[in-house]
Amino acid sequence: MGIVLLFLYFLFLPRNNNVQGNCSPGSAMTCEDCLFSGPQCAWCSQENYTDSSGIHGRCDIPENLLSKGCQLNFIEFPISKVEIHKNKPLSIGIQKNNTDVTQISPQKLTFRLRPGNEETIEIKVRQTEDYPVDLYYLMDLSASMDDDLNTIKELGSTLSKEMSKLTSNFRLGFGSFVEKPVSPFIKTTAEEINNPCRSVPRDCLPTFGYKHVLPLTNDAERFNEIVKEQKISANIDTPEGGFDAIMQAAVCKEKIGWRNDSLHLLVFVSDADSHFGMDSKLAGIVIPNDGHCHLDHNNEYSMSTVLEYPTIGQLTDKLVQNNILLIFAITKEQVYLYENYAKLIPGATVGQLQKDSGNILQLIIDAYKELRSEVELEVLGDTEGLNVSFTAICNNGTIFPHQRKCSHIKVGETVSFNMTVSLPTCEKRRRQIVIKPVGLSDALEIDIQLECSCKCQKEAEMNSSKCSKGKGSFECGVCACSPGYMGPYCECNENSLSTNSCKRSPEQSSCSGRGDCYCGQCICHFSVYGNIYGPYCECDNFSCVRFKGLQCGDFSKDKSIPCSLQGENECVTTFLMATDEQGRTIIHSIKQKDCPQPPNIPMIVLGVSLAILLIGIVLLCIWKLLVSFQDRKEVAKFEAERSKAKWQTGTNPLYRGSTTTFKNVTYKHQEKQNVDITADFY
Repeated sequence: MGIVLLFLYFLFLPRNNNVQGNCSPGSAMTCEDCLFSGPQCAWCSQENYTDSSGIHGRCDIPENLLSKGCQLNFIEFPISKVEIHKNKPLSIGIQKNNTDVTQISPQKLTFRLRPGNEETIEIKVRQTEDYPVDLYYLMDLSASMDDDLNTIKELGSTLSKEMSKLTSNFRLGFGSFVEKPVSPFIKTTAEEINNPCRSVPRDCLPTFGYKHVLPLTNDAERFNEIVKEQKISANIDTPEGGFDAIMQAAVCKEKIGWRNDSLHLLVFVSDADSHFGMDSKLAGIVIPNDGHCHLDHNNEYSMSTVLEYPTIGQLTDKLVQNNILLIFAITKEQVYLYENYAKLIPGATVGQLQKDSGNILQLIIDAYKELRSEVELEVLGDTEGLNVSFTAICNNGTIFPHQRKCSHIKVGETVSFNMTVSLPTCEKRRRQIVIKPVGLSDALEIDIQLECSCKCQKEAEMNSSKCSKGKGSFECGVCACSPGYMGPYCECNENSLSTNSCKRSPEQSSCSGRGDCYCGQCICHFSVYGNIYGPYCECDNFSCVRFKGLQCGDFSKDKSIPCSLQGENECVTTFLMATDEQGRTIIHSIKQKDCPQPPNIPMIVLGVSLAILLIGIVLLCIWKLLVSFQDRKEVAKFEAERSKAKWQTGTNPLYRGSTTTFKNVTYKHQEKQNVDITADFY
């Protein structure tokens, strides 16, 4: 037996259990119910299992079942495990055939989970060198982008030259967008529809939603020729219909020319915000975007005036589904808006575009290098209620808990992610999820199956003679009774029995809520605190007050049991309990003591009032002392300054007399003239 217990210790205990179940006797009546009770619960299906608790003792932890005599091969205890079905090694170096490239390992596996258990696997990702690149240039052709159109006329050649330094297999394509050609986004007069730039005046194309111009090609000169042929258009409002164009470029895989074994880059160039979601209701367009390809024979978006703009969530789903990495090349005024959009779209980056798109080449190169320096995992599929967590192991073994992204890595380096999966509850359906690196076509397919059933159920004996001559099926060591029968061996007929026989009084619950009614008799539950007994499970040996772990009740000489009870008011009541000759319980010698005195409300109020008054007086005294101290300080300062004065005490240097004397210059001059005249006269 010791060897078996040691085996079970190493087999069962190291499992990581998250859900705390209840495996106490009486917690389950069938094997399946037992497994639902918790991840540590096991069921004994042995027919001659002789546990004293009968059917209730079959559900317990494996160690207890073994110690009670259940053989190991009759213990039902499913264990969580991982089965790997496909695990090709990661590709190393440059591959001649890109269809054979493996960038994630493993590729397919199955989780067999016991509810409450968790399993962890290691996922490795390595971006292969010289991986093919498909770049689709999606440009805003509204009137404000006229100078940008002139700037990129030779972009195809220069971009191909620069990208050849990073990959030997590069293709590029071109598409354009403006706005939904409906009011209020455009003017609807005949002249404005034909030439929306008429008021400038200038000739330009009628407003269009999205136009696919050039499929992905390795002919850079053809790209240059297409760009030179483009003409601008115009609309009224500031936001454009760019998200319509992104949706069509993502889902029209065949017409765009996206390859399965390449890195898909979608460069979105604009100087304005984009409409999304329900903005199109302004034009009376109320049909939600369906996420399907709607390019007509002219490669124009045919449902522009019928379907709403896509939401951010719809764009995210389609971009991830088609492994497309979005590069927003946006002017300075709009960068903040598109940075918020990029936070919601996996793998999206934002670059600041100059007014004339003069830096578009360097922006694309930098964005490509940034995308190739990151590995981020995306979880797709049926994940509702599923607990999935990641731990990233990046450069030099650096561990980042609760992250599924590694940054600042070099192409060709291998990064790892520990993925932990668990389910809190049991369910019958199977789940399928997909783990994939953002922007790559490689993926890990995961099938999740729950271990909620018992193997012994497959060996059930229908209408077994062991269950009262065929009144039930013998399953996992116990009888599963047919409708209308009950009891450990289906020996009782429900129609002839009433649960009232298991009630002490009609208003009470069956078996006092502490047992099960079988065939009109109560079978009491087991408790970790002691024994429950009595015809109605109304008695126990653990309800009396305890002192230092010992019960306070004991039999006295007159066969009375001294008991004590503490009520809600914290009063302790002592009494003696005895049984008379007729079996009735008699309580006598009731005494109440140690009752706490009620609080003296008037004294409390008076004390609080006096305390508040005293605190107020103390605060006033402190304030008065501070003011007096400050006044004394100011007086002393004044006296000191006055003693330093240097002027005489008899003269006030600030005093000025009130009398001012002026001389009349004119009067003096006239007096002189009179003297001169008198002299001439003589």
